[in-house]
Amino acid sequence: MVGDNFAASELEGAMAVEGKEDDRLRNKPALERSEERFRQVVESAPNAIVMIGHTGLIEMVNAEAERVFGYTRNELLGKPVELLVPERYRSKHPKLRTSFFADAVSRPMGAGRDLYGLRKDGSEFPAEIGLNPIQTEEGTMVLSAIVDISARRRLEERIQATNRMLQEHLQLLEAVLENSAAVIYAKRKDGRYTYINHEWEVVCGLGRDQVLGKTDFDLFPRETAEQFRSNDLAVMAAGKLTESEERVETPWGEQLFLSKKVPLISPNGKVEGICGISTNITDSRRTELALREAITRLERERENKLMSLEAIMASIGHEVRQPLAALVANSSAALRFSKKTPPDYDEVWAALNRIVSDSHRVSAVFDTIRALFLKVDQARESIDVSELTLETLQLLSRELRDHGVSTHTELASEVPLIDGHRGQLQQVIINLVHNAIEAMDTVTDRSRVLRVRTEVHGDDAIMVVMEDSGPGIVSKRLEEIFDAFVTTKSDGMGLGLAICCRIIENHGGKISALSDGNNGAQFQIILPIGPRNTARAKMSN
Repeated sequence: MVGDNFAASELEGAMAVEGKEDDRLRNKPALERSEERFRQVVESAPNAIVMIGHTGLIEMVNAEAERVFGYTRNELLGKPVELLVPERYRSKHPKLRTSFFADAVSRPMGAGRDLYGLRKDGSEFPAEIGLNPIQTEEGTMVLSAIVDISARRRLEERIQATNRMLQEHLQLLEAVLENSAAVIYAKRKDGRYTYINHEWEVVCGLGRDQVLGKTDFDLFPRETAEQFRSNDLAVMAAGKLTESEERVETPWGEQLFLSKKVPLISPNGKVEGICGISTNITDSRRTELALREAITRLERERENKLMSLEAIMASIGHEVRQPLAALVANSSAALRFSKKTPPDYDEVWAALNRIVSDSHRVSAVFDTIRALFLKVDQARESIDVSELTLETLQLLSRELRDHGVSTHTELASEVPLIDGHRGQLQQVIINLVHNAIEAMDTVTDRSRVLRVRTEVHGDDAIMVVMEDSGPGIVSKRLEEIFDAFVTTKSDGMGLGLAICCRIIENHGGKISALSDGNNGAQFQIILPIGPRNTARAKMSN
């Protein structure tokens, strides 16, 4: 019985073994197909695949692994995996492989480690490595997927550098905006503030937390808010930079601002709001008005002076006409009596005496006219010629502009001071500028340019040079241009330059003119430095 049972058991065992072999034979083609598919998947994988045995030797690699590491397959198979790991990393993590096999669980790529691979040429590259344990009859094996992330690292570094640069630019922009002396702000399309700078807070007397998200109607009197909103809407409607003047009530009173506003346009071309920069022009506008008033006053004074000169000319004509007529008559009489036979010497001497008397009358008339120009001597003051010249040119800037004349100045700084009458010297400069303007009015073939220069002349004088681009002065006129009643103008009276010459000479100076007769005229004024200013200049040197 026992034997039968043993035999039956043996038979059953033999039959079971025979059945397993039959199953293996029947499944062999399927396994081969599965292995083939596995190899194809591994070979076509975009990542480097390396299979590591439990002893740490490389048992399989794919084509991408060959490309990434620079080895052939035969150079890798059977070699320790440390061949692909940099020495510094092996030194840093000496038990990394054994620790993984001790706790063999899947670890995804980028699992918090800073990993590097080592190529055949000795170069290193940053890598992400995913590890998966595979249990086999021989023991645990590791299937590792490796990605060269060099390109990604370079991109990340560029992105980080770009972000740093953008951050620096943002910090710079913020510093500029916050420290600007101009009022800078941004609003949405509905008028709500999205940004204001520090100067806005100072000017308007409101903090940022009180303003952002609010409209002008929430913050200002209605009239002011309507002014702002109307200009904002005009900017958004125009779709371009616009300028407007806006009045704002500030802690120090009402101020006038020049506001430049631009629309904020989204990438799809829609206007989303406005950005504005407003500059306080209150003081400059006051200065402009003061200059205009000064120019107007100067023009009135000039007109009054011209009227006075016309009156002087009329007086000269009226007063001189009679004695000049008498001179002619008595001269004719003297000639007539001298031609008699015999000459009537008594009549000749009488006529000559009358001529002398009439000549004295003419002289007296001119002395009287001269007395009209004499004024009570004024106290002199120390004058900076460069400063006086610039001030005068600024007063005449509108007239220069109206006549199309541009000015080029080279005014010396820190020049020694002169002692003089400020008003008289300013009148000299005004007269020369007016003459230059009138001279260039006929110029059409070149630019109308007035060049003005001041400089130290020698050790004890200051020179002012004024040059125009007019038609010039013919040489024969240059010799007499500063004489009274000599003029280059068809309707001139010939007193302006004579008066200028007299003023300069009264200051101990000299005025002269240069011209080639074709290309403009140049006037030079030389003024001596006052005794106290000469001493001061020598001490400073």
